[in-house]
Amino acid sequence: MNSNTGDVQGGLVQAGRVDQLLLQFGGGARPPRPDMLPLDPAFIGFANRTAELDALDRHLDEADEAGRPLIAVLSGMPGVGKTMTALRWAHRVKDRFPDGVLVGEIGGSDRPRTPAEVLGTFLPQLGLADVPAGEQERVAAFRNLTTSRRMLVVLDDAATSAQVLALLPSSAASAVLVTSRRELPFLGGGVVPLPLAPFEEDAALRLLSAAVSEPDAEPALRKLSAACGRLPMALQIAAAGLRGRSSISSYVDRVVADLLDRLEVDGERLLRAQFESAYRDLPDELRRA
Repeated sequence: MNSNTGDVQGGLVQAGRVDQLLLQFGGGARPPRPDMLPLDPAFIGFANRTAELDALDRHLDEADEAGRPLIAVLSGMPGVGKTMTALRWAHRVKDRFPDGVLVGEIGGSDRPRTPAEVLGTFLPQLGLADVPAGEQERVAAFRNLTTSRRMLVVLDDAATSAQVLALLPSSAASAVLVTSRRELPFLGGGVVPLPLAPFEEDAALRLLSAAVSEPDAEPALRKLSAACGRLPMALQIAAAGLRGRSSISSYVDRVVADLLDRLEVDGERLLRAQFESAYRDLPDELRRA
């Protein structure tokens, strides 16, 4: 994004080597347009977040008008819907990025992927068949390949600013959307912070109510919503469990009594895994507390 970023990550490779890498596109042919987006969350029950999506639209418009890149960070606690919100927005605006969309899972601090690993996925998507082995060479190749391209890059679950810095495209016309449990203030003053909070109670109740037909279920649903902390992930899993139940109250009582283990998808306790990961990420003093 700026001339200092390459210095932070260890400098550029020699120009001759970059020329060799770029020649792999062959005869000046246009490189491929990557689209690494998975299924749009809108098709699997994405709800709410209208204000956040609209804010991202506005920030993109402002960045375009100013001729600068957009770097935005969606931050929040586990289960608050950062990844789904990022992917929903990426689908919403992908037509504004004619050179493609790259999506990289960084893996947080629990299962971190190095920039070299992520770039090992990105570079072939950009048409580079012979991916260099070293991280500095990969960073340099990535920046050279994105210099004149308008791309959207989604970086999911970043733990540190350093992980993100190596993965910023060099074009001022590009946009980068990062998700993280932290706000990542060290990315710079031009970064747009967008913290996500749990749903408001009314929104949480609407999500749960859409899964039931029982007319007097609201008291039980309010109890379930509170137990879920109005977190989108927990609410979505709970709503799936509500469908087809003959007794809403008995199901809610069982879930509330053992929330982290009762809320599962295909036997996988996703909510427990999220919070265990967040717990392991805490400093020793906070774990003890």
